[in-house]
Amino acid sequence: LKLFRIFTVVSPLSPAWYVYHRLQAKERSIPFMATMTREVQPQTHYQPLPPQMAATYPQVHSMLNPHLVAASFQPVGIHQHYNEQAHDHGEDVPHEGQVHMLITGIDYACDTQSWAGPVKGHGPLDTKFAFEMMKDLAWKSGADYMTLWNEQCTSEGIIEAIREVGAKCQPDDTFIFYYTGHGDQLPNPTGHEHMDQCLCLVDANGNTDDATMTYRQQVWLRDDTLAKTITDSTDPKVKVLVLVDACHSGTICDFTEDSAWARRRQRAISISGCEDNQTSAGTGRGGMFTRALTKAVQGISADSSNAKVSSIYNLTLQHYNQDKRPGHTQNIAIHGCAVRPNEMCWPLHPKKTYSSPANAKWKGRGGMTGLHLH
Repeated sequence: LKLFRIFTVVSPLSPAWYVYHRLQAKERSIPFMATMTREVQPQTHYQPLPPQMAATYPQVHSMLNPHLVAASFQPVGIHQHYNEQAHDHGEDVPHEGQVHMLITGIDYACDTQSWAGPVKGHGPLDTKFAFEMMKDLAWKSGADYMTLWNEQCTSEGIIEAIREVGAKCQPDDTFIFYYTGHGDQLPNPTGHEHMDQCLCLVDANGNTDDATMTYRQQVWLRDDTLAKTITDSTDPKVKVLVLVDACHSGTICDFTEDSAWARRRQRAISISGCEDNQTSAGTGRGGMFTRALTKAVQGISADSSNAKVSSIYNLTLQHYNQDKRPGHTQNIAIHGCAVRPNEMCWPLHPKKTYSSPANAKWKGRGGMTGLHLH
């Protein structure tokens, strides 16, 4: 520590100064964050940078482990947050540009050969409800949107659709990708990470897997491919919002310090139904996450056209916790790059008073009261 002190006669805002205080705290057996703030801070998944460092490196706003920031410091705004209220203070964020959205969903009624379908498996899922809810929200918000359902949701189909929708986006527009269906994991072939998070897509015949459970390797869409397709298809100045109601979807966008997101400094946020090691629950009428999300939008629709992503996320957590069923918990996750949740305007804001279909009465095959079916 004494030797290190010699080499840290630098600005108290430098990373070296930050490392020095961490070593000092360790030597004195004082919690590190206490030396920065003069009081012990609660240990959560999401920690803001100390004020001195935040002022110098404003693009770095949070980290999973603040104790490691100086040891592997890279000035990239990556944030990760699980089932905890996001910071929601600050000025209103004005809405900018147009909203272009791709809505995708699979209930596997089309699958005739795997565990997912109704013929040889436990399908179909209840995802059609969530799919229609998001179409309804997009339409009522005035978004330009495209939809893919069941057999249309092949890897090739979704990649091409992302390219098509992404090509419409101009700087400061918002690109939204939504998916509801099965999610799972596959071993990462490169070793860059242990497992890839995957969207369980289908082939041209509507099948997501086979009896040997090896066909999935050809059919599913890995997180690496999803992230690369979105970044390759959008201008770096386009804002990105990814919404995934599926199992094992926490890090579906692969926001890391060495990712294309970070290299491009692209403002992007993902909100997903659960962490990588968890499952997302259905209700018989759409996933818990999508239902809570649309209820959150209803909660702000009459108040402000400049609602923040952080506000929607926090309200989504509240509705999920109110409605969750005994015996199952999913940690709704929000991750992102280059923008804080309270710095991005929520892009799907209904033009008129909005009532979530999740709060509506079911009227049989005709749908739900108030749902715009189209």
